[in-house]
Amino acid sequence: MKRKKLCAVLLTIGLLCALFSFGAGAALRGDVDKDGVVKAEDARLALRRSVKLEDYLPGSSRFIAADMDGDGAVSSGDARALLRLSVGLPTGLDEITPEDKIPDAAFHNAMLTFALALFRQTAAQDKGQNLLVSPLSVMTALNMAANGTGGETLAQLERTLGNGLTVADLNACLRTLTKTLPNSEQSRLHIANSLWINNLVRKDVQRPFLNNMLAYYGAGINACDFDQAGIDAINNWVKENTEGMIDSILDEPDPDILMLLLNALAFDAKWQKPFEEHKVTKTAFTREDGTKTDCDMMRGEERFYVEDENTVGFIKEYAGGGYRFVALLPDESVSMADYVASLTPEKLTALLAGARNDIPVNAGLPKFSFDYSVTLNDVLRAMGIEDLFSVSSCDFSEMFRENVGAYVSEVLHKTFIEVNTEGTRAAAVTAVMIEKNAMIPFDCKTVILDRPFVFLITMGKENTPVFIGTVNSCG
Repeated sequence: MKRKKLCAVLLTIGLLCALFSFGAGAALRGDVDKDGVVKAEDARLALRRSVKLEDYLPGSSRFIAADMDGDGAVSSGDARALLRLSVGLPTGLDEITPEDKIPDAAFHNAMLTFALALFRQTAAQDKGQNLLVSPLSVMTALNMAANGTGGETLAQLERTLGNGLTVADLNACLRTLTKTLPNSEQSRLHIANSLWINNLVRKDVQRPFLNNMLAYYGAGINACDFDQAGIDAINNWVKENTEGMIDSILDEPDPDILMLLLNALAFDAKWQKPFEEHKVTKTAFTREDGTKTDCDMMRGEERFYVEDENTVGFIKEYAGGGYRFVALLPDESVSMADYVASLTPEKLTALLAGARNDIPVNAGLPKFSFDYSVTLNDVLRAMGIEDLFSVSSCDFSEMFRENVGAYVSEVLHKTFIEVNTEGTRAAAVTAVMIEKNAMIPFDCKTVILDRPFVFLITMGKENTPVFIGTVNSCG
């Protein structure tokens, strides 16, 4: 019996030595393909092992390298940690337990208040245009940024986004909302979030901020140089997560970007009761200025009718009942600008609550498709978010360890929609672009040539000296 115990002890010691040996053949943490370098390919192999597409066995050097948290299994979490390691981001982010909070009346009131304020201000900025904004996308991206703010910057964001709720409240509600989306084969809403961090500051990003991004938003954390390769990767992410409906969000490299926070939505839903193609007719559509254009008008009978003192409309359900299309037609005597300005949370809530299903609606809805883009800086300032855009006042103390002069240079928003007889496809992306104050350069050094110095004139990439000399006096 003692001999067996001794053998077991020796075997255990041998295994521990094999696991933690730093000699030849030892498993480098993260180096799954054993080429001596930790890179994105290793993360891909770990992810494949987590879903059993790779079959390397527990205890093998590849398995040990992929098991980043040392729990004896290779999971998608190990793959994410490995990807962060490959770009120099911290892998030991704290495993926090996010709070689950069912979106309640306070949240829905905050969401509706923000949505209508965003719509009113954007419509006032872009009068007469086809317009489409996604309040859910904008609120999500801004609240992600709010997790990194403090002081008056945070207070302004909480007042505008939360209407009495804190950033923590919105974190929990948005997380639960995303987890409980009414998705089915015929009607679905895809939501994705990501962070893109400039390599210059990746080590300065506060860990609690990153913890919240992972725990509450499931955000992919990426590091790049915001050169052309980085912009291409960002735009590819946008295209993939809007299912090709939006191709890009950034046009050209910008090394001054410290961080980009992205939210993307893709909506694809079939009507509960599709329009019949043979009932589509050419109809004149009269613009507000009185000019007319032809449109393809889809016609059908709907069962939900809405009406108030200056509105008539209808509600049409998408398959599964989780999503609905609401159409509101103002009286001819009311301008669109005045009508949009009158849309308060109370008015819209009363309209929808008063929907009647005892009056059939002979409905006509034109086929339409358009895309829309807007920079929301002025819109958000008008809504009360000012310090976020101020070089001198923005407080990102909860995002960066050091004062790097960070502020939001732009909030970019792009949308797309297509409505036809079968249903609706729509997408949105919101980008919160955090840049550095040009007055506060990174790692700034001062060199004043006010005493004797050496100088060279070199040529070629090898810096072959052509001239070399000293200056001992000037003037």
